Amino acid sequence: MMSGIVGNNTHRALDNSEFRAFTLIDDYAPLIFINSNDSEGGKLFSLLHETVHIFLGNSSLFNADDRQNIADPNEQLCNAVTAEILVPIAVFTTMWQKDQHNIEQINKLSKEFKCSTVVIARRALDYGLIDFALYSMINDTAREQYITAKEKQKQKESGGNYYNTLKSRMSNRFLLALDNAVWEGKATYTDAYRLTNTNSKTFNELIRKVRGDTYIK
Repeated sequence: MMSGIVGNNTHRALDNSEFRAFTLIDDYAPLIFINSNDSEGGKLFSLLHETVHIFLGNSSLFNADDRQNIADPNEQLCNAVTAEILVPIAVFTTMWQKDQHNIEQINKLSKEFKCSTVVIARRALDYGLIDFALYSMINDTAREQYITAKEKQKQKESGGNYYNTLKSRMSNRFLLALDNAVWEGKATYTDAYRLTNTNSKTFNELIRKVRGDTYIK
């Protein structure tokens, strides 16, 4: 699941500085929740990071600043696996040029691997190619740039489409399974409204958006 606000309250945004994602472990249906206020690269990193937590079988809360979790063995492992998926070290080390300017090189490799400069800087830090001071500076700069970009985006937005936003927070497969369960008597409408944070009108319209305009209930 993915959202950037509390429930449907657009005035209560989820603070990206508090958490990027979390995982709830369940034997049948483990859940990953992504804070949609994060950058695209950040959301991808969080998804992979939380997937590793599912493989390990432990719930987690992934903070935006991995420096706060650096002493946690589980977080170290999840970060290492995620980084290896995004930036395989065998490829990374062959592309890193020690005689080139570090920041310029990090920016270049960020585009090559299609991930954030923070991920590249973290790889370079882990293998002793840069020091922690430079890593921290790149981390802080990336956060400031993202906050600035989000503010500019807010100024351009006119409010968006309510149902498109609502639909983006849950997978179509989940919504269709829930609607089928209601029709089959395996779930009540009250269950459906509670699980989707909707009411009768908005739930039916949401399902119509998922199934298509020709859907009639």
